[in-house]
Amino acid sequence: MFLCIKNQIPELLMGFKEINLVKKNSNVEDVKPVKLAYKTYNNSAAPPLVIIHGLFGTKTNWSTIGKSFNDNTIPSRKVIVVDCRNHGESPHTESHTYTHIVADLKALLDSLSIQRLALLGHSMGGRASMLFSLKYPNLVEKLIVEDTSPISGMQMDNFLHVIDTLMNVKIPTNVSLSEAKKHVDTQLNSKITCMLVRNFLLSNLIKKEDGSINWKLNLPVLKKDLKYMWEFPLDDTMKYEGPTLFVGGEKSSFLPKSDFPEIKKYFPKAELIYINGASHWLHQEKPREFLDITLEFLNRPIK
Repeated sequence: MFLCIKNQIPELLMGFKEINLVKKNSNVEDVKPVKLAYKTYNNSAAPPLVIIHGLFGTKTNWSTIGKSFNDNTIPSRKVIVVDCRNHGESPHTESHTYTHIVADLKALLDSLSIQRLALLGHSMGGRASMLFSLKYPNLVEKLIVEDTSPISGMQMDNFLHVIDTLMNVKIPTNVSLSEAKKHVDTQLNSKITCMLVRNFLLSNLIKKEDGSINWKLNLPVLKKDLKYMWEFPLDDTMKYEGPTLFVGGEKSSFLPKSDFPEIKKYFPKAELIYINGASHWLHQEKPREFLDITLEFLNRPIK
């Protein structure tokens, strides 16, 4: 997501240094999947579309877009939007890597008896979607990657800054959830000036049954394993040869055009489209343009 952090807006949107994200033959052993929370939109005989959010996101961030996909795909696709582990209503765990997210998704699909799907992921979810497609290419009918690359990307200092900011805010007690959000928003305002981003983060506050208010996010684990978010576990034997669409923001640095020749080695049928005037959070900044581009791709017959 784009982060409007005070005094850093130009750097955050435009000026990050690109780093190599590929870590060859990277594996995480003893991966135990967790049961993911998810939301579905209607049933269909067509392969469902599964959507994976980005870091700090939840399935609720995709409710409007998810319904639009269900309404406008031809034939209509069932849409499943998941909460990744350590996010939303899914379990908190001690680990957070792309390998874990892929294992969780595979377990969910097995539990739902889904043997073929289209996959869309944003940022962290986009990288998890790529890894899933490379690991299980026969399961994935089509792949959409929103503003991220398996080759290079942006340094994670600003995501660490957000995590530290959220961990250090004082959440009031004995107040309603709406009042707690107002108090927290006042504290965030000095660090994160963009109201859209603050509202996005505040959606992660929840009031528990005992009346306490806390973050849905497992912030300590996300901080501990943040380093794995910029390491992409590729190796030269991996390839997904199905239809693939990379959609980037014109103002974003997450998906450099210079990566595309290398991307094509792993995704030989990849297409690349940029949305004018958009930064990293395309589906929120330019929802109409994002839907038009992705629906055309989803509705296109496979040759």
